[in-house]
Amino acid sequence: MLMFQQEANLISEYPALTQQQPGGGLTLYLTVADATGLFAKLTGSVTMIKDLGKTFYGADEFALQDPNGFVITIAQSTGH
Repeated sequence: MLMFQQEANLISEYPALTQQQPGGGLTLYLTVADATGLFAKLTGSVTMIKDLGKTFYGADEFALQDPNGFVITIAQSTGH
């Protein structure tokens, strides 16, 4: 499970984050069963920073930026 929260909610829960800049250098790489379907579902409702495409290592993948500025790459291995 992965949960997204707005910055204000995070700060109210964890006041120490007040001093942190959004998107502080963390990127997440998640594998899913259907990257194409998830891309279609999320397009238009999130900030996409890399369109769906095939990587040199054979994965279908795209990347988005979450509300706090972190980069999340979503990938599906195609078994190649």
